[in-house]
Amino acid sequence: MDQALNTQSENKSGQNTGIPKTLLRIAAVIASAALLVAIPEMLMRSFLNRELASVQEASRKAGEAAALAEGSDDPLAIRLAEIAKLEAQEAFYQKYKYRDDFHYYGQFYEMYEQVYAADTIFIGTSHTSHGVNPYYIEQEYSGEGGRTFFNFGLNGSNPKYYVEWYKLFKESGYPKPRTIVYCVDWFMTDGAGWLWRNIQFDTNRDCPQYIAYHLKQAEDEAAAKAAAEALSAPETEPETEAPEPEPETDNQPSSGDDEEAFFSLDSWLTKFMNSMMIIHNRDRIPEMIRSWFGIEAEETETAAEPEEEPEDELPPLPVYVHNQGIVDNTGVLTDSYYKGFAAWEAHYGGGTVHQHYADSKDQWNAFTSLVEQFLDDGIEVIFVEVPEYVEGREVTGNWDIKSNERLADYAWEMDIPFLNYNEEDNHINTDYTYYSDWGHMNADGAEEFSKVLIKDLEKTWKK
Repeated sequence: MDQALNTQSENKSGQNTGIPKTLLRIAAVIASAALLVAIPEMLMRSFLNRELASVQEASRKAGEAAALAEGSDDPLAIRLAEIAKLEAQEAFYQKYKYRDDFHYYGQFYEMYEQVYAADTIFIGTSHTSHGVNPYYIEQEYSGEGGRTFFNFGLNGSNPKYYVEWYKLFKESGYPKPRTIVYCVDWFMTDGAGWLWRNIQFDTNRDCPQYIAYHLKQAEDEAAAKAAAEALSAPETEPETEAPEPEPETDNQPSSGDDEEAFFSLDSWLTKFMNSMMIIHNRDRIPEMIRSWFGIEAEETETAAEPEEEPEDELPPLPVYVHNQGIVDNTGVLTDSYYKGFAAWEAHYGGGTVHQHYADSKDQWNAFTSLVEQFLDDGIEVIFVEVPEYVEGREVTGNWDIKSNERLADYAWEMDIPFLNYNEEDNHINTDYTYYSDWGHMNADGAEEFSKVLIKDLEKTWKK
């Protein structure tokens, strides 16, 4: 009897000690897993911070030069500020030219740095970013009205995206445009995921808007510091060592996330994936590892050496020459980038594809809301539908026709000009050699269309 009681007591004691051991094992597994994630995460964040700091240095120099030239009539100071600005822009290009779709980075760089501060801008999908070339628009432009141009088109962008983009655009301090040419598409209100762009793809750490915002912050801080030092102690030498960057502070402009539902699984997963740099930037792990050993990616571009100038003349502005054929990770030609345009070249034989489409009321409502914001802000709006190779697509339910009719009705209702280059056959939308697929023009197509577009716009916009 006593032996049985002792055995029962020992079993209970073993069970009691077994539970804590199990919990400890579970805790150890969780801690090990967290450590395995935390270490690569810290390494990736450190790599990204160092990379951003190297470009911020050029921005700081531009800010210091701008502060010295501010309010000055010294031609040398003004020229040095211009040179510093161009050098900062080139440093930015060299660092990010091989990223996925370099022109995303270029669009946001212009938004914050305002290199051109264009008063006539283009927005729209990839049909815009690869189809409207400001270079040829400027060549054919009569000059009447003194307009300047920039292409803010972004691949995969939909009306909901541009609602958030416009918030960033205004918060960046970009000068209010005289005219926004909205390059609309019959498919832009698709709700089936064809137009995939989400504002978080640009505002997340190491993404285009995040980087451009922090470069501008570094430039402004350097300018303020240089100006303060010039006022307080102009006879002393300015500090040569730049302050350490602070990319960890995410005090960025609002991107509209506060308006989301309290909890959405898709939204939560997206934010989680974006917040984990080792996951979000997994394609850059090889670069991170190479950086530990001081192995830099091979540079394939050169800058033209300026000619020696006489001592009594101002130093010339640098002219950067990029080797032809440089492409980013998606095959877009980054050396062709010009004021938001980047050429995309692919072989296309003129074949026909069936294109699915599912209309979204939410996207249409976002579109009309955005257009009305532009008008309320006193901005002239013009609709343009970029040419497509019309014979190259068959659309479910004839939604291409229905959508264009809806766009035309809305344009008439709002008294907005609508230049639809697919409404009738023309020499561009019937020639497949101008295209990389049925919807995206190649460089030749973009050149031809841009020359036509500016002539039509000059007949259309308000003087």
